[in-house]
Amino acid sequence: MPQKIVLSIEEVRVIAELRETPTAEAILRMLPLSGETQRWGGEIYFPVPASLPLETDSRESLLPGELGYWPEGKMFCIFFGATPASEGDEIRPASAVNVFGRLIGRWSPIKQIPAGKTIRVEALTEDTTIETTEPVESQDKPAEDCMYSPTAFTGEPKPEPQTETVTPSATEETPKSYSPTPLPESGLFESRPEELESEPAVELSGEETAPAGEDIFEATEIDEGMTPTTPKAKSFIDTAISFTRMRGVRLLAAGIVILLLIVLISRFFTDPFKSELADLRRELGEQKKTLDTLNQTIPKLQTDLKAAGDSTRGQVNQQFSAFKTQIDAQLSAMRKQLSEGGQGQGVWVKNPTNHHSYCVSPVPLPWHQARDMAKKMGGYLATLTDAKENEWVVATFGEQTEYWIGLDDELEERKWIWTSGEKFEYANWAPGEPDNYRKNQHYVVINSIVPDKGNLEPGRWKDISCNEIHLAIIERNQ
Repeated sequence: MPQKIVLSIEEVRVIAELRETPTAEAILRMLPLSGETQRWGGEIYFPVPASLPLETDSRESLLPGELGYWPEGKMFCIFFGATPASEGDEIRPASAVNVFGRLIGRWSPIKQIPAGKTIRVEALTEDTTIETTEPVESQDKPAEDCMYSPTAFTGEPKPEPQTETVTPSATEETPKSYSPTPLPESGLFESRPEELESEPAVELSGEETAPAGEDIFEATEIDEGMTPTTPKAKSFIDTAISFTRMRGVRLLAAGIVILLLIVLISRFFTDPFKSELADLRRELGEQKKTLDTLNQTIPKLQTDLKAAGDSTRGQVNQQFSAFKTQIDAQLSAMRKQLSEGGQGQGVWVKNPTNHHSYCVSPVPLPWHQARDMAKKMGGYLATLTDAKENEWVVATFGEQTEYWIGLDDELEERKWIWTSGEKFEYANWAPGEPDNYRKNQHYVVINSIVPDKGNLEPGRWKDISCNEIHLAIIERNQ
């Protein structure tokens, strides 16, 4: 059974269900956790004392209510809406997160939590009590005796209303309609003629005829020796009347209570289902939008991947062609040097402008070895002091091959020195050069070639590593 946790922020408490992942197990071991909430659009997050790696099934697009761990910031994240990184209605974190759980039940109140609140996360146990976090829509504080009273469904009996019975005193006058004409003790059941003419008839059965419009009640048996005009009789009669009236009030109150119970039960069982159904429909709509977004993204990714593959193949073919051209040119120059110079010696060509002689080294070498070979041949790596000399070298020895020349900043970065000792005043750098790429480029070639970009810069210079192998242009002063 999946492990559940409780997230508490002030009065709001919601439940989350954890997945079976390493991140979920690590979070569970750290419980209880607490921190100060931060907001990033539709995301609440807070730091946790853990440094967990990014899992293989991490995602950059989430569903409403999912919980995630952000490895870059070491954050516990709750996602429920669009963030500043989202496009449209998608839920997108700053970067990939480990999804380790989701909120369950009714968790909509958490959307209203602002930043700066204290959140506490703990494991859900059998002893944990979750109070309802949804407010009553009709009233904030139910009245004590209304149908929203907290005791309406507790099953506790309500106290019966207390009706005070008032016993009239002996001197209190009894209404005429309820008291028969008093008779002397000697003639308790005898009527005098003059009284019969003015008083209503009273039957010996105990029933009394009252004037029209007065209450009619049922007489009870009169104890022996009690006359209707005694205080005891009056008290009995008043009690009977009060009881009859109270019985009617009770029936009316019972009817009202039953009606209120029916209305309350109907509302109690209907409203939650409507709200749950609305939440489910809303979540289903959000998930459908997310699915539609994924369906639109997948074909685009496939197209981009195919285009990237085609571009990569084209770049590889272009680089291969450039390298092949360079190697062919070097081999051609080597064959020419070997066939014309004999015994590994280069053919010297005199520059009519400065009357110096130049040749190409018999074999390609690293920069230091080429410098040493130039010394053995009675010269030095070429020193190009002006544009005319630079153009003459390219025109004489070709523009398809990169040649070592005698310029370096080996001793101090950006302080260029000619191996011949001449002062450095002229330069013909290619665009973006010198760049000292990877901090190890301190030696210069002429005819800059950039194979991966297909760039050929005849007569332009660039700095490279001394370990690369190139032919060298050697110069001597005669």
